[in-house]
Amino acid sequence: NALVVFPDMAQATFWANFLRENLGTNVCIFHSGLSKTTQMKEWRAIHKGTYQIVVGTRSSVFVPLPSLGLIFLSKEDATSYKEEQAPHYHTREVARERAHLSRAIFLLHSPHPSLETVHHFTAIAKTKNEFSFSTPEKTPTIQVVDHLQIPYGTTLSDEMRKGIEQALSSGGGAVIFHNRKGFSSSVVCRDCGMSSQCENCRVPYKLLTTPPIMRCPYCAKSESIPLICPNCSGSRLEPSSFGTERLEQELRREFPEAKVGRMDRDYVKTESAAQNFRDQFKKGMLQIIVGTEMLFHGVPLAPVRFIGIPFADTGLHLPDFRSAERLYHHLQSVINLASTSEKPAHIVLQTRLPVHHVMQAVTQQEPFLFYNHELAFRQAVCYPPFVHFIQTTVSGKDQSLVQEAARQWVQVMASQVTQLSSRQSSHLTTETSILGPIPSQTFKHRHVFRETILFKVSDLRYSKPAIRRTYEIMSQNTLFKGVLFGINVDPVEVL
Repeated sequence: NALVVFPDMAQATFWANFLRENLGTNVCIFHSGLSKTTQMKEWRAIHKGTYQIVVGTRSSVFVPLPSLGLIFLSKEDATSYKEEQAPHYHTREVARERAHLSRAIFLLHSPHPSLETVHHFTAIAKTKNEFSFSTPEKTPTIQVVDHLQIPYGTTLSDEMRKGIEQALSSGGGAVIFHNRKGFSSSVVCRDCGMSSQCENCRVPYKLLTTPPIMRCPYCAKSESIPLICPNCSGSRLEPSSFGTERLEQELRREFPEAKVGRMDRDYVKTESAAQNFRDQFKKGMLQIIVGTEMLFHGVPLAPVRFIGIPFADTGLHLPDFRSAERLYHHLQSVINLASTSEKPAHIVLQTRLPVHHVMQAVTQQEPFLFYNHELAFRQAVCYPPFVHFIQTTVSGKDQSLVQEAARQWVQVMASQVTQLSSRQSSHLTTETSILGPIPSQTFKHRHVFRETILFKVSDLRYSKPAIRRTYEIMSQNTLFKGVLFGINVDPVEVL
């Protein structure tokens, strides 16, 4: 029997119907969108062996499918495979373990694999020499425009305007990608395109408005907002934020005769609404769609004659060590939309950093340009996949109590690491570091305060027992009644 897992319900539903029609066998669809009654009914049917194939989303990795012979994980790099609420499991790792226990084939699929997967298979390829990337049948034309050549205050370059006009005149559609979701402003130099970074953690500072400072989201180091760029000494510094709504208004002004739509979570809240957008685009009722990563979900958009990426490097300025990897995934997904038409779409990519390894890898369509550079960077600064992060959180409604609990947890952690090192592993303290605590900005609107601590370690075998012990000490402390403590191993979101 086979288990087929997809990152979202739209894709799972589409492929479940496809397999039913083409394989002529019993196929079950299982995801959290089903009612509890239906989930229980299907769970029992799966356990009885009614189905040969189960297609689902993240939670389907636990279904009791007997005689498991294959687990297929589509788009294995998708961040939605990590459960952000306890228990913080990662679907890929659960699927890997299930396949191992069942002696089943574990098949990973992605147009742009995660760094963890590439690192894993690169290690295997050192002895077997079997690791390579497939070459796409249709290679799109990618035109790079340096933002320095675009007049200040102008959003769309002449090349992008021309591309949109040609797509509209040929009866096709244009897609404009700008991923605003999860955006956190930073200060960017207009002259050289670089953002201010923390010297310790090598990630961009986060721009705060109250008080107006820059702060590292990992180690909490703070600095005042600079007047000149520390990289090139330029004086044209500006926040990097720019949303899809403003971009939509710009396109309506530039192309008043065109039918423009916006596809993001603020505007399109359900999958049926998203499918309606795709249908309108296919029928020509929408000619230009401005969207975030929602563009990649579900059935691909078609026909796409032009793709514009006006702010291609925006994602690089997020205060996250995975920012380059996520941007690479997003840009590759956008470019993959170009292959949905019979004739590859023309692509215009505007960037302040045309020589950055992400831009070079994307525009030249050379994946190893990105992976080799990024893996070397991660290894040099000791970030995953070469080490593990254990994220511990303290949350509650009393801010002072939460802060005190976080400070004490750091002290208890340091003590446990020292004790464990002396008993079991003399190298543990040299390869372990504790970052934080750092306050989270995202919980304040719920009247809940949260502090985050990052525990960086190379070997989980020694670290998990130590962290588990500190958790027991803190949770049993009566001084912190009403405070919640959490642990997340290898988090995808660390802010």
